[in-house]
Amino acid sequence: MRTLLLSALAMVVCLAVPAFAGPVDCLECHKDLTTKKVVHAAVTMGCDSCHTDVDASEVPHKFGKGKKGLSSQTPELCFGCHDKKEFTKKSEHAPVAAGSCGDCHDYHSSNNEKLLKQVGNRLCAQCHPDIEKKPHVIMRPPTGAHTLAGRRDPNRDGKPFGCISCHVPHSSQWGKLYRYEASQPSDMCKHCHEFLR
Repeated sequence: MRTLLLSALAMVVCLAVPAFAGPVDCLECHKDLTTKKVVHAAVTMGCDSCHTDVDASEVPHKFGKGKKGLSSQTPELCFGCHDKKEFTKKSEHAPVAAGSCGDCHDYHSSNNEKLLKQVGNRLCAQCHPDIEKKPHVIMRPPTGAHTLAGRRDPNRDGKPFGCISCHVPHSSQWGKLYRYEASQPSDMCKHCHEFLR
């Protein structure tokens, strides 16, 4: 009888262990993080590609030393996949320099390309409201002003003209995050307008 009880107890313990020891499917509870049009490639690689210090056996989850169980903090976490050189040039965008990737990008999924939180100029206007209050102007005869919307970008096929037609969103070799070599705004014109070359 004693042997039978010990055998039954051992079987119960053995059957219970795999339920806790197996991998946890995070998307059972966090499916909403992947339902938008663009899903971050890191998510498709598995949650543990970024979240390496999470005890998901309890709810709420227990996290190790890193915030939300991340293996490292942004932007270092992001540099595990994204080339650091593209983000650390001479002129850095303030959110990039602060490691605040999440100011502009959703980490898991977004309805906008490049996981952006807003589309085009609206994203820039969140921190630079002056571009929406008045047209972004470059005083130059004969037109006197340059619009930021309603045209296609002559240097980026299929893309609309906007803030990033002249400015790089992460970092640049030139001041004011200029996309092209320039020391002042009017130096940018020749990159689109042939008659100025």
